[in-house]
Amino acid sequence: SPPDEAPLGLSIGIAIYDPARPEDLTSLIARADAAMYQAKRGGKSRFVLASAADAAEPKAGAEPKAETGG
Repeated sequence: SPPDEAPLGLSIGIAIYDPARPEDLTSLIARADAAMYQAKRGGKSRFVLASAADAAEPKAGAEPKAETGG
């Protein structure tokens, strides 16, 4: 790879809005934020899916490479 290229790692927190369980935007963003920090603590190149609005802990994430087979 050229010398000016560098690998990029992402830590992503995902929160899904469920209309059956109404939630305000602040709460939705807080769940995504908490999931992102859990992903960061888990290592590089991870994502974490936040728990439902009425649950306490985010679900464990996985490395995107494992999910995509690459």
